[in-house]
Amino acid sequence: MHLSFVLLPAPIHLDGAAMTRTHAGLFPTVAPPMASTSAESVNVLYGGSASTHISLVPGTIRSGEVEAASRASISAFSQVAPAGEHVAHLVVITYAAREDKNTLVAHTRVVAACASAFHAVGVYEPNARATHPTQFYVSVATSTPLPLLLWTGVSVAGQPGNRMGVLSHGAARMLDVPDMLVFSQQGDDDPVTLLFDMLAFVLDRGEPFFEGESVGRTADEAMRVRYIPSPMDPKQRVACLEMPTSPRLSSLEWSGSS
Repeated sequence: MHLSFVLLPAPIHLDGAAMTRTHAGLFPTVAPPMASTSAESVNVLYGGSASTHISLVPGTIRSGEVEAASRASISAFSQVAPAGEHVAHLVVITYAAREDKNTLVAHTRVVAACASAFHAVGVYEPNARATHPTQFYVSVATSTPLPLLLWTGVSVAGQPGNRMGVLSHGAARMLDVPDMLVFSQQGDDDPVTLLFDMLAFVLDRGEPFFEGESVGRTADEAMRVRYIPSPMDPKQRVACLEMPTSPRLSSLEWSGSS
């Protein structure tokens, strides 16, 4: 089951036809799903076994939860304004006999279409503990076949000696692969880019890294995988990678990140 919350600035009249028209405009090369609207919900059917249920809740999500999750969106590293205040939300749930990344992609496209069609202020992904502004969510969903930036949140922390740690959260729940923790030193390549590159690699090959495995995007970037307790949840083990030193500077501006 895949779950997302589309955050609305005001209650709306649910309109499945508006969602499917928007879906067709955002994803012109993809066959739009079929939607049927009832008094309280929209049911969306795909060509396979998956289906999505959309319902309107005229109220806010638990106080502080959505706002705190805004800091975990990768959009927080950019100039994109965070998600605005919401007074209502859509609950978007996708069910499938077999859940895989293709089902999650289809779910994400429906969420993006809802956010765009109904003028949402943002999308809260509870399993990733991340809240994305609508502009960012729709942009990522429409620009890449594998919108990993929407499926995991990130936490960034500095350590003594100009050491930076970047941790994903949500990969275990959203993608069924272990979350990753990347350490870098000042002067290393962008650790956030490396984090998402490695998550994409694991997702593509269909199995997690194993303890002691040597991985990297190039032969010169070989990193030894080790599993350690997550700094956010010691009960969870994460794949830890330490980036080799590189003369190139990071492209991210870390000040103000948390």
